[in-house]
Amino acid sequence: MMNASGAKELLDGGNIKVLSGSAPADADAAQTGTVLWTISVNGAGTGLTWEMNGAEIRKPSATAWQGATTAGTGTYFRVVGSADTGALSTTQPRIQGTFGTSATNDFVASNATFTTDASTSARVLGAASFVLPTL
Repeated sequence: MMNASGAKELLDGGNIKVLSGSAPADADAAQTGTVLWTISVNGAGTGLTWEMNGAEIRKPSATAWQGATTAGTGTYFRVVGSADTGALSTTQPRIQGTFGTSATNDFVASNATFTTDASTSARVLGAASFVLPTL
């Protein structure tokens, strides 16, 4: 997935998950912890569609990416493709990183603590982007 031109196609239709607990050693490992926030279009489960800008994939500014939440403290995130089950896989497209309030995290949030809220707009993601190295 190190090819930026293929990253969009591999991740379109998937979602972003924020999880609690210790992060797996790498994105190939099985997901651990509890899913606290699954981010989809309008929080309705519709897969995300990314925009390309050179080697950057990003959230389109006019699209609402949001979702319901479960109580806990987020510690890591995964951007996953549409077929991802969270199980061990060396073939599923995934981006994994740290989540928290410090600028040292890969995904910086104003608050890493979640409360249980079934509203599809419980949390809204304002912006997201990744720059992938090219081969």
